Amino acid sequence: MQSKISKSLEAIIKETTLRLKQDNTTTSYIDRLIIETLTEEGHFATWLLKELIGDSGTRVVMRRVAQSIIHSPIIETAPPEARFTHMCATLSKVLSPKRISTAHALFYATSDSTTATSHELRGYGIKSEDILHAIDSVVEWKIRPALEELVIISRDIKPS
Repeated sequence: MQSKISKSLEAIIKETTLRLKQDNTTTSYIDRLIIETLTEEGHFATWLLKELIGDSGTRVVMRRVAQSIIHSPIIETAPPEARFTHMCATLSKVLSPKRISTAHALFYATSDSTTATSHELRGYGIKSEDILHAIDSVVEWKIRPALEELVIISRDIKPS
């Protein structure tokens, strides 16, 4: 089953792609996507990272990633659309989430040891496994009450 892309990640991918094309930039697409994600409040990835390293840590990571991609960028050979499509397809295949969120994109960036995002988060002791564990914890926390309610309701239903 192909995972769907969350509306917020879809919007950030579109915005990042547009900005990359306008600036004629061909470097560090994934890091630029993460910077774009963390710049805006309210995204799952932003909230998750703030939970892991705090608000000031998140700002420091954003600033350092931005500096890193200026000084030692990753040269991209494919257009941004292809890179982001590949990211989503990989996440869908490897993790099989119902929806691919901004937090999954953060996981992807931390899984790639060549990204500045991965390097900077390792400085805080954060690895891709930590991001994935945090995603799973939040998803389970949000789903558990609904599942428990469903079990209670199903016990009350008598077969006819």
